[in-house]
Amino acid sequence: MLEDFCHQHQGPTVILCDNVSDIKLSRNPVMLGRSKYIDVRYHFLRDLCKDGVIELEFYKSEDQAADIS
Repeated sequence: MLEDFCHQHQGPTVILCDNVSDIKLSRNPVMLGRSKYIDVRYHFLRDLCKDGVIELEFYKSEDQAADIS
């Protein structure tokens, strides 16, 4: 979509996440016995991280504007 606006994006898309376990799971290529029942969509995200399409970074819950109560 960014290319439609003539914007060239370099490098992986950064996704800010407040769940440390999700970030560790996305970076660890080893399939653990506990994680084999995780939904397919999370394995898709891990593949995107491995391929360098996205990058998950930690961002505190208090600082996320979408979580304002």
